[in-house]
Amino acid sequence: MKWHPMMLRVAIYIHSKSAAVYRSLRDTGVLKLPGESTLRDYSNYIHPEGGFNPEVVAEIKAAADKLKEIERFVVLLHDEMSVKEDLVWDSKSGELVGFVNLNQWTWEMGTNTVASHVLVFFVVGVNSNLKYSMGYFGTRTATSDQMYPLFWQAIALLELTCKLKVIASTSDKASPNQRLYQLHGQAHQVCYKTLNFYAPTRHIYFFSDVPHLIKTIRNNLFRSSPHKTMLLWNNGKELLWAHIRRVYDEDRHMELVRRHKLTNEHVNLTSHSLMNVKLTNEHVNLTSHSLMNVKLTNEHVNLTSHSLMNVKLTNEHVNLTSHSLMNVKLTNEHVNLTSHSLMNVKLAAQVLSKSVGSILQGQGYEECHETAKLILFVNRFFDCLNSRSFEEAARKRVDDLKPYTNRNDPRFAFLANFLTFLNNWKENVNNRPGPFTKAQRARMFLSHQTFKGLEMTIRSFTEVAVYLLDNGVKFVLSNRFCQDPLEAHFGRHRGLGQRSDNPSIHTFGYQENKLRLQRGLAMRFQPKGNVEKRKREDIPVEISDSPLKKLKR
Repeated sequence: MKWHPMMLRVAIYIHSKSAAVYRSLRDTGVLKLPGESTLRDYSNYIHPEGGFNPEVVAEIKAAADKLKEIERFVVLLHDEMSVKEDLVWDSKSGELVGFVNLNQWTWEMGTNTVASHVLVFFVVGVNSNLKYSMGYFGTRTATSDQMYPLFWQAIALLELTCKLKVIASTSDKASPNQRLYQLHGQAHQVCYKTLNFYAPTRHIYFFSDVPHLIKTIRNNLFRSSPHKTMLLWNNGKELLWAHIRRVYDEDRHMELVRRHKLTNEHVNLTSHSLMNVKLTNEHVNLTSHSLMNVKLTNEHVNLTSHSLMNVKLTNEHVNLTSHSLMNVKLTNEHVNLTSHSLMNVKLAAQVLSKSVGSILQGQGYEECHETAKLILFVNRFFDCLNSRSFEEAARKRVDDLKPYTNRNDPRFAFLANFLTFLNNWKENVNNRPGPFTKAQRARMFLSHQTFKGLEMTIRSFTEVAVYLLDNGVKFVLSNRFCQDPLEAHFGRHRGLGQRSDNPSIHTFGYQENKLRLQRGLAMRFQPKGNVEKRKREDIPVEISDSPLKKLKR
């Protein structure tokens, strides 16, 4: 029986989610579905193997050929994912899979080295929907020297074979990645760009993943204490995690105070409610703060012609108090960090938010001034580098989330001011009077890797956005230079494993085939890991009807 490509992709998707459900649907006859052996023939047409597979590159080229010339700008992402150290005999190839890809490295390594990580190169369109995993390598955590030739091999394939324009490269701020970028510049200067060997008229700009930077800034602040590894200081004031804890403690206290709410049942007593002890208790324990049950939204503060006519909003806006401004919900998970929550970007973004910074400023505590200043700078920096769409900016009413459409956008000036703030902070620490050692001064400023990543990313984005706008791109979404697509790709790999979310190299290769075939359907997988589906996001499903190649038996 001949199956339509769209039906095959849907069948592969269902089978990937649950083989048992697929068998049940097929056995009941409600849906006419291909057998599992047929699915394997289509899924495994390209034999999974480490490296840059020519047939995968050919698929990327076929997708790139459909793009307009102005849509060919891409970002190259790379990162490592931990895998199970395991050896599997592949009966089809006759190979023992699970070792480091010795045939891909150009230096001597142990012949029996089992891979513990997989290094993945992933390509994302700057102003197109192109998203492809283009190759993977088994590693024991790759060094910068090992990644350098692979990095340029990936760029060569994209530039020369696929005719795409690599404009940027993004990775997290791990030391091997920062050393990889630094190999392209001077040792004493932050290297944020290099000439493209395969297109000398263009540069390739280097980025540290912004969500990872936000997380590491939060972690630096978390470790800022006289009894911990850091003690941040600027302009005569210490920046302490205790300031964040103060916001949490006061918010928790106010939450307890606000818990009691007077209702009609409390005031207009009946013969039944007169006997209700609970109502009496709540009435007796009321305080002046217990009436403060005001929940402020953006609509209350940023008034429009419509909201000005809203009596309810106007009344709440007029009756603001110092406590009603505390519209932040810090939890124990935000403040008392664990090894797991230290890796959570969402918690970091919520701590380094405008609401927390504004509260610290509004409390009137002079010692919190520099902490609040840093938080407000970081919050806006994250917004400026996290624009996803026109709709999100309009929905949240945050101008910094708008796409970039003008080379004179005022956000470029803010990014320059943020970098100036960081440099001044560093200079203040170096010039602080007192018999401080070099190690002690290092504790007063952000970690070297974090500062280097911030400087590199700010300089790169400012230049690359202007370059794109000057060369015909109508708008630039700054989130396209983040590592989210690759993190989501790793999450889908873990999701395919169900309870076993740590695949071996062998399993990883076959899962790559499934995800590549499903294309739009793969985007419906709920990622497991350090990313999550955005609220109100409705990911469109586009099932390709392009022909699928089948493995010949």
